[in-house]
Amino acid sequence: MPDFSAEDRDRIIRAISKLRRQAALLADLIADTEERVAATYEEIARTRPPPDAARLRGHAASARRFAARERDQAARYWHGGGDG
Repeated sequence: MPDFSAEDRDRIIRAISKLRRQAALLADLIADTEERVAATYEEIARTRPPPDAARLRGHAASARRFAARERDQAARYWHGGGDG
């Protein structure tokens, strides 16, 4: 491991913090988009025959699960983690 000066370490820490914030924001945006996708599937499902509606509601549920995972990831980034 290289021997960094205090100034270098501070600059690295700031850069890492900035990247974590950007990753958290991106994960939140992805989650919001997936929620909109889920809402769209459900809206379309209301106008479709039962077999199609069930399939579309399944897609909506999947999109919501993905959104929840992205929100969990965003929370980890906001709180300094994000490795997992």
